Amino acid sequence: MKYITSGIILAISCLLVSGFTAEAVTPLTSCAHSDDVAYNAYVKGTKLKMMGDYTAATGFSLGSVGEYLIAPQKIGKVTFKLGGKYNKLTFMMGPMVNTRVSSQPSIVTVRADGKKLVDEKIYDFDIPRSFEVNVAGAQEVTFDILSGEIYLGVGQPQLWTAGETPRKPQLDQSAAKTKALLVTDLPPYYTNSNVLLISPTGKYKTMKINGNKYHNGLALNMKMQISGGHFGSVMFNLNKRYDKLSFIVGPLDNNRNTAEGQGYLTIQGDGYTIYQKEIRQLDTAEQVVIDVEGVSRLSFHSDQSQWDINAGFAEVTAWPKGMTPESVDVSQPVAADPKLAKLPDVCPLMSNIEPFAILGGLDRDQMLFTGKSDYIGFSM
Repeated sequence: MKYITSGIILAISCLLVSGFTAEAVTPLTSCAHSDDVAYNAYVKGTKLKMMGDYTAATGFSLGSVGEYLIAPQKIGKVTFKLGGKYNKLTFMMGPMVNTRVSSQPSIVTVRADGKKLVDEKIYDFDIPRSFEVNVAGAQEVTFDILSGEIYLGVGQPQLWTAGETPRKPQLDQSAAKTKALLVTDLPPYYTNSNVLLISPTGKYKTMKINGNKYHNGLALNMKMQISGGHFGSVMFNLNKRYDKLSFIVGPLDNNRNTAEGQGYLTIQGDGYTIYQKEIRQLDTAEQVVIDVEGVSRLSFHSDQSQWDINAGFAEVTAWPKGMTPESVDVSQPVAADPKLAKLPDVCPLMSNIEPFAILGGLDRDQMLFTGKSDYIGFSM
């Protein structure tokens, strides 16, 4: 009985020590704050949702107040009182989920007693990053949006004393074990209105490139505008978990665009261009494999150059290290129509083999004659 009692006492002691250690970590939002503008604290029971499909149980957001036409706009700022008691500050920082995405960055700083600890250029579509900064002896720490209109999120901000070991918020960046089909297996966290998501379970289920039908990918339209070009953009969070990216790229089959349609397709990894292609309406599809090792934010962009053109990225697949991307013959239809095998060696086009693209600016029915009726024809 004596030994059992000792064991119980030991177990209780461990629980108390463990509980004390957990209690010792101080949330930054529990400190008194001042000079706040457009500040909103998130406590347990609510979730701070950030771009890239990240959520945090605690933290705060900074935005802006006022409108240019009504009153001077004030952008987010908050100062926390530390009282010189802490050694380190850890947090995750990035844009909050929002529908208004600007192409211009915002400048965000973190200062301790006026000393600059963080000076970041952050875009509305960026993926959050983890930080650990030294606040030893600091009386206060200030988060400040110096310029821009970002809706900023700061997740899991924790203060650590000199006797504690800081732990930055963890982002799951472990190597993937299987391939991932973008859109279906790995959906984007942002897309604009000029991009259609193709997926068997989505609103748009198929697209055709050079007569081949695909059930997964991205369709980007690039149309002329009175002012400027027509831009498409879609973004995925690879989280540094993949090594290679394979896809099929080419112009979408169409019945309206002219042969002069032309645009530019770009893929960026964390803001750096890793693939670029000038695409024309009469191009044939090609399969491409590119390196995405160490990439978190993977983005696809389209830019109209001449006339109208629609293009597609099909079967976009992210491959982990150790897996070899599969090759696909894009010169032949993925699933050949069984009726083609029954055609004679010589057969009339149009009625038996229809074209995959009809150019000239008119509707398909006004240009394609298949002989389905003797009363529907044309003269030369």
